[in-house]
Amino acid sequence: MSASETLSILVNTAAVHEPPSRSAPLSVVCHSSDGEDVPLVPEVAFDGSLDSPGINRESQPLLGGLEVSYNHFPDDPDFTDLVWQAETAIDNGIFPERISQGSSGSYFVKNQAGKVIAVFKPKDEEPYGRLNPKWIKWMHKLCCPCCFGRSCLIPNQGYLSEAAAYLVDSKLGLNIVPKTRVVKLVSETFNYLRIDRQKARVKRAIMEQFPNVGLRFNRIGLPPKVGSFQFFVNSYKDAHHWLSKFEMEPLAPPIAKKFQLQFERLVVLDYIIRNTDRGNDNWLIRYDQPTISNGHTVSEQVDLTESTDWSMVNMPEIKIAAIDNGLAFPYKHPDSWRAYPYHWAWLPQAKIPFGKEIKELVLPLLSDMNFVQDLCEDLHHLFKQDKGFDRTLYERQMSVMRGQILNLTQALKDGKSPVQLVQMPAVVVESQCKDEPMEDESPITLGQPLSDFLLQLEDYTPTIPDAVTAHYIRASGFEPKDPRLLRLISIAAQKFISDVANDALQHCKMRTSNSNTTHASNSKTAKGVKDKKYCLTMEDLTPALAEFGIVIKKPHYYV
Repeated sequence: MSASETLSILVNTAAVHEPPSRSAPLSVVCHSSDGEDVPLVPEVAFDGSLDSPGINRESQPLLGGLEVSYNHFPDDPDFTDLVWQAETAIDNGIFPERISQGSSGSYFVKNQAGKVIAVFKPKDEEPYGRLNPKWIKWMHKLCCPCCFGRSCLIPNQGYLSEAAAYLVDSKLGLNIVPKTRVVKLVSETFNYLRIDRQKARVKRAIMEQFPNVGLRFNRIGLPPKVGSFQFFVNSYKDAHHWLSKFEMEPLAPPIAKKFQLQFERLVVLDYIIRNTDRGNDNWLIRYDQPTISNGHTVSEQVDLTESTDWSMVNMPEIKIAAIDNGLAFPYKHPDSWRAYPYHWAWLPQAKIPFGKEIKELVLPLLSDMNFVQDLCEDLHHLFKQDKGFDRTLYERQMSVMRGQILNLTQALKDGKSPVQLVQMPAVVVESQCKDEPMEDESPITLGQPLSDFLLQLEDYTPTIPDAVTAHYIRASGFEPKDPRLLRLISIAAQKFISDVANDALQHCKMRTSNSNTTHASNSKTAKGVKDKKYCLTMEDLTPALAEFGIVIKKPHYYV
């Protein structure tokens, strides 16, 4: 291409676009007839990560598929600035570096100085993602398809789980999860399909040779990837490293107390989100040993005496960072044959009852139904970002989380330890659907089958004798005046007892079929029909009790 042709192309391109506020790298060269590069005029370089959303370039219309505001967080300017640093570094050829450890494609993200500032985990490179670059999971899927994946988790939503764990952490004030949000990034070092890379090269070539045609492309370069973007924590080591040292050299009582409080925060977080992948290699500990003002550690000061000025000693600090939260928020409790236990439950710290500090921190919040409901709504706002969001599965996820919160609240009130907490039976707490009117919003009406049942209440024989029901009701300070009320409570109670006995809590809302007995019924409308045992559901119990003047107002969620 001659110098005049090059200049003509550049002039035409500049006429279409405005000058960039942060220009891409410029090359001041021209190809002469003898093959040498002759400096002439600046030529826009379209190589690299041209479609980074953080750059306000003259070529912005070419990027149609990626909004500039996607990585902008008005409520968190520091996080926005960190993402901008990562985008700027990528634009200047400092690409994210793939982490060799782990079973997924995760990357160390750097700034322009080459310093690691964050960890990015793309959605499609998760352990069970279609573009996972680690061959171990590929072999797992190929050789053991029956054991591939975790049946209790929604596939390919680990990036949302990472961000949701930080959301729960920040709402409770635990401060152990590094700041994590969902962003979009593009880099040549990410794992892409071969066809995506070929398409990007072809588009760049067309753009360089035929700019007017290239202007019609929606995007130049590789497609952006959505994933979790987590702050990188410095000076931390995996828990296994420090725990083995603490066994050989126990911590002093003051620092051991600090570590216990941090450990209890980890327990609270993992239990609420039901983390299915918490080993001692994916939570971190930072231990700053005591130092003297001259910079040496106390262990290095061999000449310390009782007369030493201890005010010069910097007290030790210990902190925990909970990372790798991508395999949490299941929509059902894990199966018994594959329980995914918490590995911290075998530590000696797990045998110590929860302390006063953690109770004062989280118990008032977890006991507040409005707080739990707000937490669920915030998680809904986060989870619905995914294109495959399913409201039914989300509700089941929240049911598991509410059950975990219920158990945790009870354990804190009872003064239990973390190991006793994980031994409590799993609970699922279902939420009342917002679309259904509350009892006080509309008059209570009885269906015809339920009305007939109440008229013939004495004809039904409950599994629980009325005398047993009366004993427990009177023990609670309530004196039933109507014997039919005792029978009603007995029939309702046997439904829930049956569910617990059969470990079938998921059927609490289903009507139980009537079972025939051996003696005849005295019903006038159905002569000769055998007596039946009737099981009331929660939907039936509320209007039935209303017939006796008892109105039950349900909280935001109930078992």
